[in-house]
Amino acid sequence: MVSSRQTALAGADFDTWLSTLQVRWSPAQIEVVRHAYALGGEPELAVADLLAGATEAVPTGAPVELVGPVNYDGFYTAALALALDREGYDVRVPDDQLYIFTDAMRAPREWTPTRLLVQFTKGGLVAPQPGARLLAQSPIGDMIFVEADRISLWEAPPAAATESASPEPTP
Repeated sequence: MVSSRQTALAGADFDTWLSTLQVRWSPAQIEVVRHAYALGGEPELAVADLLAGATEAVPTGAPVELVGPVNYDGFYTAALALALDREGYDVRVPDDQLYIFTDAMRAPREWTPTRLLVQFTKGGLVAPQPGARLLAQSPIGDMIFVEADRISLWEAPPAAATESASPEPTP
């Protein structure tokens, strides 16, 4: 599990920030996170923390279903979806989020991804569902609509198939 120390390291360079983490990353993973860190700004730092947790737990190129808030303060979920896609993951979203992400991110039939859950919390962490495994967490600042001080990324327990996979749309 990756835990951010970004509050204490505000303004620190990437290598200083990296040295505070207790994770074993490959050189490729380090460069992925270095790029996200270089983007600057708090949302990007939180997304970099979540991306680090995802790349540590899920093999690159694996199918991933990303489930997270999209209505209010959903830019974190959207930014993480984009970051995972750029890193070579086959990222899809639940059908009820396709109006944000477009039909191109619809899960195909008989698709068995790793299901990643994005969650906002205030105070302590609570698993979003039984058996979920915490991959990363990061402090966040003022939200627009949600009262939260932390964002976390969880891996849902394995399932036979995604609940969101549905028939392809008919023309």
